[in-house]
Amino acid sequence: MPNDSDTLDVVPDSISGWIEKFNKVKGWKPLDAPSSGKNLKLTPIHRFEEAHAKASSDVLEANSAKVQAQKKVDALQQAVDAQDDPAKKALAEDALEAAKDAFEAAKAADKTARELRNKMATKLVTLTKVEEDLDKDLREVSARVAALQDQLEEQSDDPFAKVPKKERNSDFELVQAMRNLVAGNIEKARTEVFKMTKVVDGDKIERSYAVICPEEYQILHAMLDEAMLTYLTGDVEGAKAGINATTDQLNLFRNARTGATIIESRDDAFDTRLSLPLARIEGQISWLRTLGFKPCADEVKHSLDDLRALIDETQKNTPDTVFDTHKDAVEELAKTVQLQADDAAFCVETTKRILKQIATLRAMDAPGTADVLSEELDRVENPTFLRLRRSELDGLEMKWATETEKLKKLQAAQEQINVEKMNKQLLDLRVKYAEMFKSSGWQKGAIKDKKVPKEALSELEMKLSTAEQLLQTDSIDALKLAKAYLDDVESFETSLAENSDKFNSIITQLGLVNKKLDRLKSKYGAYEAGRTVELAARVKTFENTYPAKNPVRSYAEIVGLWDEAVALKNDARARAAEFKECEMLAKSVASEIRALSNAMANSTIGDVQIAGYYGRFVDDLAKARQLADARDKASLDDAKKKLIELLSDIQSTTAVALKRWAEGSRDALSGQELTTWTALKSDCVKGQEKENSREANKKIFDTESDAVKAELKKLLAKFSELNLDISELDLALKEIASLKATTKVSGDYDDAIKRLEKLKADVATYTITADEIGKLSKLNAAAATKDCAEKLRSLVAAVKGFDKVIEKVGDVGELVATGSGEAITATDVKAYLDTVAGLVRDADVKKLEDNGALFQKALDTAGSDPRPPREAALSALRTLTGALQANAPLAHFRTQPFTGGTPELDIAVQTLSRLEIKLLTAIPK
Repeated sequence: MPNDSDTLDVVPDSISGWIEKFNKVKGWKPLDAPSSGKNLKLTPIHRFEEAHAKASSDVLEANSAKVQAQKKVDALQQAVDAQDDPAKKALAEDALEAAKDAFEAAKAADKTARELRNKMATKLVTLTKVEEDLDKDLREVSARVAALQDQLEEQSDDPFAKVPKKERNSDFELVQAMRNLVAGNIEKARTEVFKMTKVVDGDKIERSYAVICPEEYQILHAMLDEAMLTYLTGDVEGAKAGINATTDQLNLFRNARTGATIIESRDDAFDTRLSLPLARIEGQISWLRTLGFKPCADEVKHSLDDLRALIDETQKNTPDTVFDTHKDAVEELAKTVQLQADDAAFCVETTKRILKQIATLRAMDAPGTADVLSEELDRVENPTFLRLRRSELDGLEMKWATETEKLKKLQAAQEQINVEKMNKQLLDLRVKYAEMFKSSGWQKGAIKDKKVPKEALSELEMKLSTAEQLLQTDSIDALKLAKAYLDDVESFETSLAENSDKFNSIITQLGLVNKKLDRLKSKYGAYEAGRTVELAARVKTFENTYPAKNPVRSYAEIVGLWDEAVALKNDARARAAEFKECEMLAKSVASEIRALSNAMANSTIGDVQIAGYYGRFVDDLAKARQLADARDKASLDDAKKKLIELLSDIQSTTAVALKRWAEGSRDALSGQELTTWTALKSDCVKGQEKENSREANKKIFDTESDAVKAELKKLLAKFSELNLDISELDLALKEIASLKATTKVSGDYDDAIKRLEKLKADVATYTITADEIGKLSKLNAAAATKDCAEKLRSLVAAVKGFDKVIEKVGDVGELVATGSGEAITATDVKAYLDTVAGLVRDADVKKLEDNGALFQKALDTAGSDPRPPREAALSALRTLTGALQANAPLAHFRTQPFTGGTPELDIAVQTLSRLEIKLLTAIPK
């Protein structure tokens, strides 16, 4: 993995001697060698680690603030509950309300901090995976290039000798063009940088970093060389695949640090007064392409490339004159592109409106007219000359707006839509509507007819108002809709006047339906549950909407719902009878199982002592009962069928068992009986073994769960004493209670025991946490940082001594092998352990320890400012935290199989997080 540094590095030129040699022999165009990379900075992985560490610290602060806010809410709630004085209680309630708002804000801040931490962790893990094997990847690709060079040197025959010259040259030109394009993209990626903030002794320093680092740059060009050498061996498709693989690798490197977006782009060749407008021109060219104006975009791009070439030439010869020489040309090109962009936007919007006109004409049943307009639109399509296209589209829109208006008036006459007559109908309906009230407006007066719901009158008002608005337009469709509304209101109003009594009938019938459903749910709620829920939902919808509907149609609807409720109750009653029948059958089967169990008890089959019957019939009965519990017709029919078959099967089996024991020998059994007896013995043995295992697991679970529960209760008291968050302990206790309840019903203890093992490991971690925080809370800042530094050094010592643990296990080469079958040597293990130990840098540990002492000294000295040494200590602490929490070698070390975990690492990580809280809260307010 490359080192983190803010210094520049030089990338050596990629070796391309063999390619150049063959190019010269073949007379092919030479390739440009990659640039030196003098401006290419190294990777900033430690900056990412610092950012992740800072995000982790922010999570701790946010969580602490959330816990304190919750405690304040709880305390104020108790004060409110205990207060009898009304005035004081009101003040306490105001304070409680403010505390609740603060708690909600703290929760939101905690959530935001966690999301940021997770985002930084994901980015850091991605970058670590990309960078951890860069040195190895560079060695491997360099070795492949060297091997291909040797192969070409020994190659006597020309692999292209039999390929026609025209096709051969065409193939090479294509491969060379592909290579040059990717090489250009690599060089462009070299100029891309992004900024990150680095904290040095409390000061924030902004640094720029390259998107691809030197090793990645060398790997990419070596991959291109490999592809071109592959071509020279005669493998054309292999060369193309290699070039495409280089593009994929380039994208992987770029995205590891930036995602899909480059944060900042830099063009060092130009004066910034020129580079910024040129960048804007590039963006407008891309926008033109996005809108579909590629020919226009290509023309502008050609002009831009010519201008850039001129600027490059001036930059090489007289760099001081670049801005003055090319200022006018850049401004002129920018104006030209802006005009093109404006014209493109106008064309796009106008085309949208014309397409809408075409859709309107088709909706007006004028497809022939719409086709004519569509053909005219196609004729003015001109992606190159935008100004001409703009003028033509503008004229086309104006022309067809007039034509569409004429067509609307013609259709109105043909449809015999009489607007004057419709306005009179509206006025008459308003008068009839007003007669239903004591005053002119229903919102101002009381309803005369108390039987009519106000929702129905609101519906009338809405439709009349909508029709009035529609009558103000010239749209044929709007006028048709207005006529439909007016006719509907007329029918609706008449129905209300003549059938207002129906509303009383609806309310009465609705009450009966709801009563029927309530009785159904209370007595037969478990039967046909799906149908009951669906019908209840439809009745609820009807109850919310019927006041705004025609009362005659609503009454018919509620009568239909009543009929469905009656039928559903009858069906549910039938299901209840069927379920009772299944229960009786199940009891008979259970009785037969007990008889079979008594028959087989106290017998010995092979080496197994049979205590009773626990075989397949027990499971089959449980499945049938579970099926019947669905309590719908299909499930009950299936359950009944299975229970009848099961009863017959177990009765015949029990009869065979009784006969076998009565006769004293299997010789008395017939052929079928002998088969049944043999199957029964096997079934009994398997069932007994399963029951023995279950009983053993039950004892283990009961013992272990009681022990874990007792330890958790002790920890609960200790955490409360240390003022630590006890929520996770509470959850663990509740989970144990849940496991006990679940296993008691299911009888399955395997998964519960596995879960207990994880809880035991959690208890061990909680114990270490309590011990460490208890010790840490008694130390001052200097002693606490020293204690933390000692634990970090203990971790390094444990890692470095880990190879001795492996030596005790056996030969490393025999113990572990990679996926390719290559044995890992003791040297490999030592190098790996050195890498892990190196993550905890001595400089960071010393910086933490020294600044912790300075911080405590400043706290103890009047007039001293403790903040600078604290910030320096926190900076070192967060760097160490980031190294320990998100690093691939360390993550692998956590999962090593040779010991029972990594206690030194766990203690170090926890001590760092606790020390951070102590440092953050050590300065008195």
